[in-house]
Amino acid sequence: MVEIRKQVDCYLQNQEKEYSTNGYDREQINFHEKTVQNHIQAIMLIDHELIYLAVASSKTILSTQLRYDGYGICATNVQEIIEYGEGWECVTSVCICRNKLFASHVEGISVVSLESCQCHVVYRSKYAKCTVVPFKNGVLFTDQQKATLYQIDEEENINIFAGSETECSLDGLDAECKFKQPMGIAMEFDNVVYMCDPQSNCVKVMTPLLQTAKFLSAIGNLYDAFSVHKKGQNAPKRTLQEAESKITECKRFLSELERAVRSEEGCSNTSLNGLQGMVFAATVKSVDLLDWGIRILKSLLSSMSFEDTSLLSCMTLDVEHFYSKSHVKHPFLSKKEYCRDFGNTVKETTKRLSSSSFYYFTSKKNLHDIPLSALPSIPPLSDIKLPKRKSAKCEITH
Repeated sequence: MVEIRKQVDCYLQNQEKEYSTNGYDREQINFHEKTVQNHIQAIMLIDHELIYLAVASSKTILSTQLRYDGYGICATNVQEIIEYGEGWECVTSVCICRNKLFASHVEGISVVSLESCQCHVVYRSKYAKCTVVPFKNGVLFTDQQKATLYQIDEEENINIFAGSETECSLDGLDAECKFKQPMGIAMEFDNVVYMCDPQSNCVKVMTPLLQTAKFLSAIGNLYDAFSVHKKGQNAPKRTLQEAESKITECKRFLSELERAVRSEEGCSNTSLNGLQGMVFAATVKSVDLLDWGIRILKSLLSSMSFEDTSLLSCMTLDVEHFYSKSHVKHPFLSKKEYCRDFGNTVKETTKRLSSSSFYYFTSKKNLHDIPLSALPSIPPLSDIKLPKRKSAKCEITH
């Protein structure tokens, strides 16, 4: 083992020197021709070793095999597939489907037959920046200008797959959902579609699995309960009663799902996590904790007849702001100090987070003159005579 380790160390040192001499980067795919590596516009992984590249300098689509030499990745056996003209200008995405190459460029999407090398435009949209991926027997592509996801079938007919050609951010069925700026797109199991919508700051999931859609909808009740919304949306402010109802609905769904898993033969003692699980156990515990907490909060505020609550203030950033305010004063809080300091921390943090102003009146006589010209006009405060405090009689017993 010692001799093998010495040989491996010697080999890695030689590879490191070779990479340094050739100007290779261990974290990138290295080509012998630097012009290829520096002008790659689009890339597609065909399998775990074969990739297709669109190279701007030579206006060609290349294929190459990847080889791992124990230190880095090198591109070998580079071959030219087709050569495209100036009309494509900038290739943004490529994919392979049914022995045809689909390429997205500034003029739209072109289809190239890999057998005859014949090329024609199947979708025209100038500067739409489409992203193409294979989907079953066709191709899916995004159009940022129309904010819609389209599908090209076997006969090269184009239909709307999801979206309504209206820029908005709305979840729901494929015919009802809306996007703001669909860009990146990926496939899983040939029936689950993931799409990146950067303008709404989220990743959309489109799936035909009914149970998966129900699970995501149930978990979405938690976001709705605390008025958490996506960028570009206006979430309604929920009351404590409405939030409790939505959290309870989510908890009921997870409980039914757990009972369904437990009722299966041989799954009574099976963990909810892992490959055989249906839902993470941590999710079930977290929802139980939220349900318990919202009930306690409701019972405390109901005694004070206080209903003007904003559950969005319970989010992580606000809670951490409370913690940091108290932690600055007491780096190592004991339980007693935390309870004693909690009230003052809430008051001071509320003043910092809220848009309000405070006027303090201490005495009619001031030590320094007040520059009235630099201050906004404040109505004078009327004199208030405070009632005299009656002395309380106390009895001391031993």
